[in-house]
Amino acid sequence: MTVRFAAYAGVALVLAAAAGAWVARHHAGAQARKGVNADTRAIAERLAGDDLASLALRGPVRGSDLADLDELFGHQTLNDDTVRVTLYDRNGRVTYSTAHELIGTTADTARVRTALEGDGRMMREGDVLRDFAPVHWLLADASFPNGVIAVDYDWGPVAREIRDRTIWQITLVTFALLLLYGASVPILRRLTSSLAASEAQYRLIVDTAAEGVWLVDANGRTEFASEKLSHLLGYDVDDLCGRPLTDFVDVGADDGWLRRRCERELVLVRSDGLPVYATVSSSPMADGGALVMLTDATHRKHMAHDFSNVITTVSGYTDLLLLELDEDDPRRAGIERIREAADAAADLTRQLVR
Repeated sequence: MTVRFAAYAGVALVLAAAAGAWVARHHAGAQARKGVNADTRAIAERLAGDDLASLALRGPVRGSDLADLDELFGHQTLNDDTVRVTLYDRNGRVTYSTAHELIGTTADTARVRTALEGDGRMMREGDVLRDFAPVHWLLADASFPNGVIAVDYDWGPVAREIRDRTIWQITLVTFALLLLYGASVPILRRLTSSLAASEAQYRLIVDTAAEGVWLVDANGRTEFASEKLSHLLGYDVDDLCGRPLTDFVDVGADDGWLRRRCERELVLVRSDGLPVYATVSSSPMADGGALVMLTDATHRKHMAHDFSNVITTVSGYTDLLLLELDEDDPRRAGIERIREAADAAADLTRQLVR
């Protein structure tokens, strides 16, 4: 049992570790993207106060201004992880890009519009992670963004950061789960030992009880049968399990009485076809099943029948004596008392036989 509980606990911990790995990866990805977005907004804030950078939103940049802006953006934005920087006006037209061939074109209008509304968008295209952020130039109307900046990052460093974060978090989770598992083994050992002892005591009580124990489910099918019950009916325990209780009851009995707490007598049928007279008490259970305690009354019934035969003989002979005696015969009173006692004994016997 300890091994079984340990195996179940191990499976649960493996599932918990798998779930923890998924959460760790999701969290690491979210943290990495949050860092990328913070970098993008930092770039937008640095450019917001630069007069030269403000030229980029007045229209597509050409000529000497383009070279000056290349130098500005190269110093302030581009690094080993940054692939490209692009500025859009409010209509989605590219006014400046470190990729000069894009200047004057219109692209990503839906994402630009979303970024202008304050909902930054991040997207991955192959080996590039593109992040959009609104730009508010300091000397312009700050009530609405003057444009949008898009920064393309190399996905490789971002992916490595996600991987490193994920590995670190998975390591912590796995270590914590292993500590929990190691700490739970002694507890499981004590628990399973206690359960095994309780089960052994329960089994001893059930198997040595004078009554047969019968546990049925909501459909009246046998879930458990004690050894006493199996001997009484002449079946192996395995042959009883799964079969309806009514399979072993004499014709005419139903299982409606199982749904309520009651005591009654039943005539059961053994495997060899012989009747078994039994007194049973049922206790309904919360799941719709019932616990049935069964006491063998066959021997008592047979004794009652034998005693009834003796009483019948006594009654017959007293009736013959009374017919032969005169009404005034003094012996008649004693014989009548014997007849009355025989009648009382017959009534008692009939109650036992019922």
